[in-house]
Amino acid sequence: MKKKSIREFIKQHKFPILIDLLKWVLIDIRRAIKFPRPPHYFGIHLVVGLYGQGKTMALTEYLDRLRKKHGHDIYIATNYYYHDEDFHITHWKDLVKTYDKTIIFGYDEIQNDFNSRDYQNFPTELLTLLTQNRKGNGKQVVGTAQRYGRVDKVFRELSQYVWSCHTVFGRLTSVKQYDAEDYEMLLSTPDVKKRMRIRPVKKWKFVQDDEIRNHYNSYQMLESATSKEYITQTERYQKLI
Repeated sequence: MKKKSIREFIKQHKFPILIDLLKWVLIDIRRAIKFPRPPHYFGIHLVVGLYGQGKTMALTEYLDRLRKKHGHDIYIATNYYYHDEDFHITHWKDLVKTYDKTIIFGYDEIQNDFNSRDYQNFPTELLTLLTQNRKGNGKQVVGTAQRYGRVDKVFRELSQYVWSCHTVFGRLTSVKQYDAEDYEMLLSTPDVKKRMRIRPVKKWKFVQDDEIRNHYNSYQMLESATSKEYITQTERYQKLI
């Protein structure tokens, strides 16, 4: 029997379930090595922490890692003038465009942009498409917020992960990444023992050196924020509930 015929026989033959699983895992590994896939990111991540706890730094460090890992095989777009962004986010329509590479949207203080008049007519059902965009090139939204509860309700419901940030000595930032449902439980559970059993899915630390602190323009971001018109407190409350 020829080598190709043997491979086809193995692929088509139904083995006992565990052996069949192992067979397809090995086939997937071989395909990944032989035909490397382009980077593919998707979903919504929320980065939370009070002022000075390192949430913007955590977002910046994440974008730095992605750029170092993938180079310009990915697009990075931000609203806070990240130093290595491919373009600046100017409108919600940037989120729903089609791109020829996977794209990461970095939003600092995401609740502010989505409470602005520019985003008032954003078709929220399209957020669902952002989280399900595995078949395309992939879109990922990573946004920071001081309070989890201040983020638009639709965003909270569709988030996959929540990152909790804490910084000591003004330099050492610790990030805990929780499954979004676990984080909701962490906030709502009064029982200390139950809260202690809720574990992050990932943890990492980094030092805020001078270089990373210069990787975005906070003054330009503030100037941009003050030029926007925001919705009223009543309208904001209706969006949160």
